[in-house]
Amino acid sequence: MYKFHQIPTLDYEPISHDKTYLFSNYEKLSNFLIFNLDRESSDILAKPFKTQNYVDWYSNYSNLVQIENLSLEEKENALVKYWTFLDKINSLISKLRSSRDNDKTNWSNILEKAFNSQNNLVFSNGNEIAIVWGWSFYNNRNYKPTILPNLNSNGGTAQNFNEVDSKESSEPIIQEEFETNSISDNEEIKEELEEDFIEPIIYEEEIIEEEKRPSGFLNFLKWFASKYWWILLLLLLLFLLLLILKNCEHQRNYERLNHDIENLEGDLNNVCK
Repeated sequence: MYKFHQIPTLDYEPISHDKTYLFSNYEKLSNFLIFNLDRESSDILAKPFKTQNYVDWYSNYSNLVQIENLSLEEKENALVKYWTFLDKINSLISKLRSSRDNDKTNWSNILEKAFNSQNNLVFSNGNEIAIVWGWSFYNNRNYKPTILPNLNSNGGTAQNFNEVDSKESSEPIIQEEFETNSISDNEEIKEELEEDFIEPIIYEEEIIEEEKRPSGFLNFLKWFASKYWWILLLLLLLFLLLLILKNCEHQRNYERLNHDIENLEGDLNNVCK
């Protein structure tokens, strides 16, 4: 993974959930996105590493910069991908909240806090995006671009973006609903080829090899153990009970054998007399 950003912890307030800091739940949140959405959604989530008074942020994507440092076209392309991603997140939140399961309701609250647009910093390399999250940034620059579809010379659909000055304008931005495919066929092929490959972490100029992410089956076992730990505990207790019963049975057999041997010795002594 590549280090692309650093924030001082004294300048921002961490967001909490259930008496823990939200950013400390990166692994759980990343796995949840993989299981319920897709691998690309998990890759959009930047990985935090806290060191003393700073938090370093890492991503599988290289050459990431904050979108304010990109050209207008690249910035709005990145914002389109960001809001397309948020549409998927909001749809998942609605689905989770429609359930009466307390665990799903809890996850909907985590997602809502993690992907609040005001508390996200968006980075892009011109193609992919990554999100810095889990802290109160009070960021109002993640506006929704207005998309105007036009036909290009090949008969396909091109997208033009109108510039919106979100910093100076106090008027609400009127946005058009849009649908877009955030993953092209080439990107889907790339995801399948790179699914089990994680690039090494770069600490400034040094590359440090990171452990591979667990496979899908191991992730499933981890999720099953965290959600149904009581079943595993019950199985362990049943196993211990069977061992105790088997040991008691062996003890009874041993006592009966000793009793039979004593009777046999008594009978032999009587015969010898």
